[in-house]
Amino acid sequence: MKHIKFLLPVLFTFFILSCATVQDTEVKKWVGKTKTELVNRRGEPTEIKKDGKNGEIYYYEIEGKSYDGEDFRSVGFSFDYYINSKGRIYKVVQR
Repeated sequence: MKHIKFLLPVLFTFFILSCATVQDTEVKKWVGKTKTELVNRRGEPTEIKKDGKNGEIYYYEIEGKSYDGEDFRSVGFSFDYYINSKGRIYKVVQR
């Protein structure tokens, strides 16, 4: 029982930090890139909306696989790419 009380907070912290890492990596990877580069790499977005600043927001649902130590499972991430009027990504948000 002592090990479980220790292990649960550690696993929870690892989970939270791993989610932040995905967000940070995606931001560093895409901010400053062009809309064309995004579409060439990710494909057509799930949805496109106006950002209210003469730009657009490209919505993507990204799916992948994760190994949990015993089996692979499907995981999904949703990202919003904010693109300015010059076609450059200025912000990335994970939903």
